[in-house]
Amino acid sequence: SSTSSDDSAFGGAINFAPSSTQQLTVTRSVLTGSSATSTNAEALGAAINCGGVIEVKESTISGSTATSGSGGADTFHHENSSTLLIERSTISGNTGGLTIVSSSSASIINSTISGNTEPNGGGGITADSASVSVTFCTITLNNGGNAGGINVGSGIVTLIGTILAGNTGPSAATADFLVSGGTLADGGGNFVGVDDVSNFTNMATQAGSSGTPLNPMLGALADNGGLTFTHALLTGSSAIDMGGSTAVPSVDQRNAPRTVGSADAGAYEFGASVPSGQGSAGGEGDSRCTVSASGGNIWLMLLALMALAGVATRLRRTA
Repeated sequence: SSTSSDDSAFGGAINFAPSSTQQLTVTRSVLTGSSATSTNAEALGAAINCGGVIEVKESTISGSTATSGSGGADTFHHENSSTLLIERSTISGNTGGLTIVSSSSASIINSTISGNTEPNGGGGITADSASVSVTFCTITLNNGGNAGGINVGSGIVTLIGTILAGNTGPSAATADFLVSGGTLADGGGNFVGVDDVSNFTNMATQAGSSGTPLNPMLGALADNGGLTFTHALLTGSSAIDMGGSTAVPSVDQRNAPRTVGSADAGAYEFGASVPSGQGSAGGEGDSRCTVSASGGNIWLMLLALMALAGVATRLRRTA
């Protein structure tokens, strides 16, 4: 954990602020129960604070807590004109959302953002002066002080084949998103619960309103096969076969092929079978867990060596 009484607190599990030539990769790992707490300043990155190039793949970030007496607080903070890739991963049950700022760019693919709470922004994602693409993801059950799902302060966030529904905000109209500046672009194939401002107009997108919100008919966040928890599409969901044909990944978050009919919106492909040998969701930390840093912190490299040696590890630090 990271705790400060007068200064900002950064990175409860990982604090990576390198030069522009360095990169951090987190693969098949679990970051859980970490925290960032500051009494009189901001608390950035209860799980991860990053100012460099970072990739998070097939991993889970859950149960983290960001607490700030004054200033911003989030679970995953990314900034400084650098790039972020989140792929086939789950960010769930955190106090503090995912914040992407300061001319950063991010790609979030085949991932689930669920059950997070952010009092000062978007419960799922907050973007400010950033370029973010969200492709075949499920963003649901989040709660935010500005918007339940996504808050765009400036810059651009583009959604493709994504479920953005079932979130809660300060009003029914801002349950799923708020654009206070910048652009929330509709790349098609999206399933949006509430859109009272006609933001989503692509012919391949479905959108409801606060009066008649669309229900994606999702199961609970659970082990549906693969390495991370997902929300399964239930029989009869309107999100089935409506993800469109743009930028469709060959597999879903579970590594199940997207070959059953047309692609489904969201991170889960209905009716698709997970290949054998995938391991179990939850990532208990074994020889598949890998953390690597090019020129990064020494303790991260030690965790990587432990993982390669088959030592059970969880990426969790305590004060």
